[in-house]
Amino acid sequence: MTGEGRKIVEFPEPIGKLPVYYTGHAESVSIPRNLEGLEEVTLHGGVHPPYIIAIVKFFSRRGLISNHNKRMTTARIISRIQGLFKMGGAEKSAFRIDVYGEDKGKYCHRYYTGVGHMASITSIPTVVAALWVTEGRFDDKPGGVYSAERLLDDPEPFLEELTRRGVEMHYYE
Repeated sequence: MTGEGRKIVEFPEPIGKLPVYYTGHAESVSIPRNLEGLEEVTLHGGVHPPYIIAIVKFFSRRGLISNHNKRMTTARIISRIQGLFKMGGAEKSAFRIDVYGEDKGKYCHRYYTGVGHMASITSIPTVVAALWVTEGRFDDKPGGVYSAERLLDDPEPFLEELTRRGVEMHYYE
């Protein structure tokens, strides 16, 4: 359930160790539908500084964000008083993708991490995919809408292009 499943994850700097929680995203459904052999896909998310999650849970438990109008009212109040608090948020965002499984008969854990401004780490992959569509790189696929994990037969060239365009990524095994 979203907001549950707390665990501590190490991200690249400037984030460092951060508590993360189950987050509702489409990947938890789309990835197992498109990649054979997966037993479980979960997505965790967090924010820096971590106490923001506690504030959101507080608002939620009290029904202050249960519908659009309440969220807008709460946001206006927070906007007026936020200058009173030093929030301490990081200038950059980070992501981490963990894969657990078996490779050549041995258990393994591999993961990617990345860091960058939210605008970059969300827009650059979209721009690269759009450019590749115009270049005809996916012409072998039948028409329709695809999730990224189904569209890319080999993700390495895509990840290399993201790095070339400024998304800082690291691979660990």
